[in-house]
Amino acid sequence: MTTARALLEELETSHERMASLADQLDWDGVTQMWPDTARKFADLKRITLPALPQAERDAAFQSLHRVLTLQNRMLDRILPWMEQARPLLQSFKTHPLPAPDAED
Repeated sequence: MTTARALLEELETSHERMASLADQLDWDGVTQMWPDTARKFADLKRITLPALPQAERDAAFQSLHRVLTLQNRMLDRILPWMEQARPLLQSFKTHPLPAPDAED
């Protein structure tokens, strides 16, 4: 297995975990996993997938398709949550909470 295939499998595994966390509305968990996942995407950008042998190229494209499917699954959770949270967050802009008094 080439580095590209191993990297794609790692991306797929991390996306499966992040999608599961998103299903549980565990945004802290998703946020904690994202930096490592972003690094893997950056590493993948440096690899030319068409240079892979045909069998590995087919498997790589299947993995990419699964990663994109998992990203869409996360978006299906994230976007509605953001729409629900937006009014609450906007209210803090117009009606900020008073800062607690500092104790001496």
